[in-house]
Amino acid sequence: MGDSLLARKYFDGIYIPAGLLIVGTAIVKVEWTPYAILLAIALGSLKFYNNRKSISPPFAPHPSP
Repeated sequence: MGDSLLARKYFDGIYIPAGLLIVGTAIVKVEWTPYAILLAIALGSLKFYNNRKSISPPFAPHPSP
């Protein structure tokens, strides 16, 4: 199992930027808040997916004969 979802790297890299995006959009234009929420979810998911560690590289080179 990997890091907890309450780890500091998730707060610094996903939760705080997503919250700032949503709050900033709500301050500037309230009608766009649902779009900001969707964008924050999409960008947060992308960052979460890219930060995870894999067991082996997905495209490992084949040994030469």
